[in-house]
Amino acid sequence: GNAPNSGRLSTLTLRYGMLEAAVELEVVSVLAVGVVGQLGPSAELASGSVAVTPQPLALRPLAGTGDQQFQALEFRALATLSSLPGGAISPSTVDVTASAVFSAVSGTTGLATRAVVLQGNLLTRLPGRALAESSVLVSARLPGDQAGSSTSPAAEVVLTDLRPVTVTALVNFSTYSRAQDSNRMGLDLGLELSDGSKVAGVLGGRGARFGAMVKVTSEDAQIASVDASSGMVTVHRNWHRPLKITATANAAPQGQMAARAELVMPCNLQPGVGDADLGSRQGLPVVLTSSE
Repeated sequence: GNAPNSGRLSTLTLRYGMLEAAVELEVVSVLAVGVVGQLGPSAELASGSVAVTPQPLALRPLAGTGDQQFQALEFRALATLSSLPGGAISPSTVDVTASAVFSAVSGTTGLATRAVVLQGNLLTRLPGRALAESSVLVSARLPGDQAGSSTSPAAEVVLTDLRPVTVTALVNFSTYSRAQDSNRMGLDLGLELSDGSKVAGVLGGRGARFGAMVKVTSEDAQIASVDASSGMVTVHRNWHRPLKITATANAAPQGQMAARAELVMPCNLQPGVGDADLGSRQGLPVVLTSSE
């Protein structure tokens, strides 16, 4: 192909055997890169420009976790792209997290990075590493950057805000089926936290680190038991009425009751090979017609 000469359009020639085709490509440039932190207060994406996380963020302890677990921040890298001068493409914001390289450096205290772990774009805090004054600065850059336009401003994450984050509401508490194991059901649960953040999939999903903030119990573990770490309910025997599963926050905001959510599910074992199965295959196995 031909290299760009005017800074606007480049002609790329494709050849395959006797076939040949010319394609015009418009060259775009990176105007700016920004980072947005998830699981804490995050900026809305502004149309046509990079949104930068409000300053500063904080990794606060999660209330109700015995070993004092902390919030985690998942960062996204956003780039504003535009044509070179004279081009036809107007500035637009795209997510470049998959190709960005994230880094963290100490902010106010040189030892701050010892209290956190940055794995890819996920920043977590290590329990028991309290520092008097500390913050870390997280930034992202695109590989191959020469001029510096592909390096984001740093987002500050404060480590000294030790006000516990509590659960204010439990949402989307539900079950889902597992086709490969018909006698087990998956549990889904989301949390709304006191800092305004929302976390989904806290029972065995992406937000599993927040699962320690809640306790999930079965009305009768001999009929169906709950494994909160994997988010699974295992049915052990048939039952003639819906069974109640309850999720309760381990801690509550001051002066409030602990958040609570309930669901009911039928307990109807699916027959194995050689079983003689009586009753309905779906829902409750039997329906009582009297109170006896």
